[in-house]
Amino acid sequence: MPLSALATLGGLTGPLLAELADEGADGLLVFDHNLRCLFGNLAVRKLTGLGPDEWVSRPVDQVFPFLDGAKVRQALEGQRVASHGGSFSKPGSAEEGFLDVQYFPLHGATGEVVGAGAALRDITSARRAEQKLRETESRFRNMANASPVLLWMAGPDGLCTFFNQTWLTFTGRTIEEEWGVGWAENVHFEDFESCMNTYVRAFNTRSVFEMEYRLCRADGEYRWILDRGTPRYTPEGAFAG
Repeated sequence: MPLSALATLGGLTGPLLAELADEGADGLLVFDHNLRCLFGNLAVRKLTGLGPDEWVSRPVDQVFPFLDGAKVRQALEGQRVASHGGSFSKPGSAEEGFLDVQYFPLHGATGEVVGAGAALRDITSARRAEQKLRETESRFRNMANASPVLLWMAGPDGLCTFFNQTWLTFTGRTIEEEWGVGWAENVHFEDFESCMNTYVRAFNTRSVFEMEYRLCRADGEYRWILDRGTPRYTPEGAFAG
């Protein structure tokens, strides 16, 4: 597995550099000025399912179609560039994976660019987790907006970040008007102080709370509201609001 684009570094020879590269979790590729692949570490082999004989001295676009040849050229011109979330086919399955790639120049002893490197990070698990989170949030919003009761949600700072459609229809206000503590503008002035004291105390003590207050409806009439709140926590146990 040649490392001709890399000079001996601090007494470390090519085989030793290759061994060190194989210990890394990220994929590492090296290209020459003709865009031919000179080296790929163990992580690359796991990502692609390809062996060295299948890529060494072959053009980048023939063996790594998920890489950006234009960005390899930029690295060969001395620039550091990146691409985020590019897709690739995972070996042995029809499953799609996703990569973040950093492209960078490799310099010789006198400072000249002797090749280009690409560091590949598999972000498939993170991307899927984000997708599941978005799907969960979407389901929550759909259920919340279909609910006949008024629902709200606040962050750990006590500022409200969500109101369902039932709440907005009741108050006749937009979600932007209700965000933060905007919702409190519709609380009857006689109930405002006790309402806010209960709310703030519950956040400070991470407590379940229940309170009654009058809230102005869209037609200008005040209606009595029974408001129940409960603390939320992340899977790690941190207070979420």
